[in-house]
Amino acid sequence: DSGCMKLKGAARVYNKISDEKGGGHAMCLVGYDNSRNAFKLINSWSTAWGDAGFGWIDYEFFPKVVREAYISVDDFNGRHSAQPQDKIPGLIAGLHKNIGNKKSIGVEIDNLSSNNKKMVSVADSLKGLIAQAVSDNEHFSQAINARDFQMAISAGLEVEGQPAEARIYGKLIIKDAKNLQLSLSISYKGRTFSQTSLMSMKDIGFDMGVLDPFSVAPENVQEAATNRKEVEKVRQRIPNRDIKIELFTKDYRRHYMQNELVPLVIKSDVDCHVMVYVRQMDGSEILLFPNEHHRSTALKKGEVLEIPEIEVSAPFGRDMVQVIASNNQKELLQLIDKKAELGSFSELNKGSIAARTRGLRVRKNKTRWGTAVLELNTYRK
Repeated sequence: DSGCMKLKGAARVYNKISDEKGGGHAMCLVGYDNSRNAFKLINSWSTAWGDAGFGWIDYEFFPKVVREAYISVDDFNGRHSAQPQDKIPGLIAGLHKNIGNKKSIGVEIDNLSSNNKKMVSVADSLKGLIAQAVSDNEHFSQAINARDFQMAISAGLEVEGQPAEARIYGKLIIKDAKNLQLSLSISYKGRTFSQTSLMSMKDIGFDMGVLDPFSVAPENVQEAATNRKEVEKVRQRIPNRDIKIELFTKDYRRHYMQNELVPLVIKSDVDCHVMVYVRQMDGSEILLFPNEHHRSTALKKGEVLEIPEIEVSAPFGRDMVQVIASNNQKELLQLIDKKAELGSFSELNKGSIAARTRGLRVRKNKTRWGTAVLELNTYRK
């Protein structure tokens, strides 16, 4: 109304509608004064309006005229000033600048050591972000290390691209529950260059939530040594590792509270079929994929398979998630049925596994396999 439009002077408080409403307008609250019984706001109508562009609106009048309100968080304190899309790619770009080579370089991502074994999940999350940053960098591309490349060629496997020319590795120093230091090094043509950055857990998208692995009671994080051994037995029975299969969480976390959703992601370097199951802290096993919502086992090269609706519930502790991949759908389904007959998948309705190939063409040579394991810690609220 005209009362708002004509607001003028430091003492004036907007507290009533003077005439017909003139439509909507957005302003920002920047303070308050109890002696005035009013919020301070800043407008966008130049310094000629109000008190050099600022004005006041009465506490009781405010909810009568405001249709929508939003909170804007000032990031000047630096807690979240740099996100992983800034910091990690910045380190990768710095490594390339050190090299001073303009051509595209094939890079392998090697180990990321840490000074704290309890924080393996942080190292895993960073390794995923580093791999993504390498893929996004116009001068780098992910490649197989030279030794594995030659072994694959010798074995008669189809290998795309060229062997890696450079190797990226790093060291992660956990300062405390909130802060870390990441040093990345690149080895290229006999020379090594390094870049270091200080960052927070939230900078890398690793949100601890209410859980702090530094102070959580030991009894709440069960080692589940027996489960590890059982999953390792399955891993050792896989005939070969010809398929490179990736298993990780979309938010790169390893710790989840009751009722939270665990967003699992699976990727493969070749066309294949996959099964995913979880071995829970109490030894029970549940088939996660295929399932009633997604009955096909097919996963195409480069496709991202997400299993988003996994809700954390009892039993709580350390769960082992395993993905098994094969280029032979029949043999993979036989493995699923065999585990179901042994009582492994108590909730599996075998009749629902009517997997379809979706046009996927499987090579008729030897059966190729791949597997990956992910450990998750779950907690009661």
